[in-house]
Amino acid sequence: MNSAVDGLVTASSNANHATGDAARKDVIASVQPSFYLVGQSGFYRVHATVGAELVAYANATQPNRAYPLILANGNATLNPRFLFVDAAVSSRVAERDAYASRTDSGTTENRQILTTYRISPYINYDISPASSFYARHEELYSHSNAVLAANQLFSNTEVRLTRKPLPFGGSLEFANHTVQYSGAGDSKWSNDTLKAKGDIGIAGELVFGPTLGAEHTKLFLEDHNDALYGAHLTWIPNERVSLKAEVEKRFFGVGGRLDAHHRSPFMSFALQVERIPVTTASSLGVGASGSNLSTFLDSILTTRFPDPAARQAIVTDLVTSRGLQTKLQGSVDILAEYAQLQDRAQATWMLLGSRNIIVFSIYGQRLRQLTREGETGGGLVIANQDNRQVGGTVSLNRRLSPQVTLDMSAVFSKIDGLGLRKGDASRDRTFRISAVRMIAPRTGVSIGMQYTNFDSNIPGIDSYRAPSAFVGMNHRF
Repeated sequence: MNSAVDGLVTASSNANHATGDAARKDVIASVQPSFYLVGQSGFYRVHATVGAELVAYANATQPNRAYPLILANGNATLNPRFLFVDAAVSSRVAERDAYASRTDSGTTENRQILTTYRISPYINYDISPASSFYARHEELYSHSNAVLAANQLFSNTEVRLTRKPLPFGGSLEFANHTVQYSGAGDSKWSNDTLKAKGDIGIAGELVFGPTLGAEHTKLFLEDHNDALYGAHLTWIPNERVSLKAEVEKRFFGVGGRLDAHHRSPFMSFALQVERIPVTTASSLGVGASGSNLSTFLDSILTTRFPDPAARQAIVTDLVTSRGLQTKLQGSVDILAEYAQLQDRAQATWMLLGSRNIIVFSIYGQRLRQLTREGETGGGLVIANQDNRQVGGTVSLNRRLSPQVTLDMSAVFSKIDGLGLRKGDASRDRTFRISAVRMIAPRTGVSIGMQYTNFDSNIPGIDSYRAPSAFVGMNHRF
């Protein structure tokens, strides 16, 4: 078990995020203790981060709050030959209003607590060296302490019979997805798919083939049956490069996903593009949007430090000693009480040098009410959460001496309403610079400045400018 505590004191000239003369000065104190737990044996594996963030305002410009932080994942082996169970619990902070300012560590502005619970038993059985059977059922429940639309139950069942491409193979797959909302029964939906995939393998690194099948959808109190067809490709020429792509013609139009990854001893790059149906429960179940720089550092250091445990310790030391902000900003979590069609793309590039760490990340996302191709929702639900988002992060972390590091970043995000919210728009830009000094092997102190420029045309949401200065300390036990 490892533990840490982070402390931050921020002096802001606009702590209440108001316009003009309504701005109020305040000093904000934040303390965040956390514990990282790892347990493993031949029958189970547990990884958990448990902590809290305590935020207090000296002049009461915002309410004082305590926020939980729980990220726990576990796996149990019920039968070592074929039967397993996954479970997860997540409780984290996210934006309460997608069009208000982005959440920032050390404040209580525009925050809510999103919690998800997941249980998933599955069978993974090798019938022969070339054939396997896989079956999984997943129940995922999402809950918000502020927004009723987030309270959803998502069920997922998947059954797959696979034969490896030696050089010809394929799979037969069935999947069911069902979501139950806390209200608005007309917006409930489910989807069943049955498809066959053909695989052709070439040189042990390229697999491609067609996809044929059918799907049954219950949407807006109507049942529909549609054909499904497409193609898929997987290319893994070596351990450093991978490309996976799938495109299908489905009931909502063309859908699919592209995942590309490349790493070297000094650089890591990831690209994700997808067009898929989503619900609040299913999207929250994959965690917060955005990239985690610890994952990219781990990828870069794989060749130099092949042992995962040793590499994890090196990544943790690097993050702490360099004062890295590991969570890159992604799109705002959207809490909609109806299914949506998501078009999303995100690219992240990291360079790790002897002195410099450079990060460039961009994302774009569009969410619209899920309907059959060429149709509308018929007004059965209030589709007031459709929107388009773009944003990105550029950061430079430079080591000035063995103990001192300079960290600079610029973050931009924009959200535009679609459909019923067409014309609504908000834009958020934040610039940050800080210096970090290690005063002991496990203790670092930081000092810096931040400037936020937020604009919105929505009544009731203030545009504002918020310069601030801060000092912080981190200690790992």
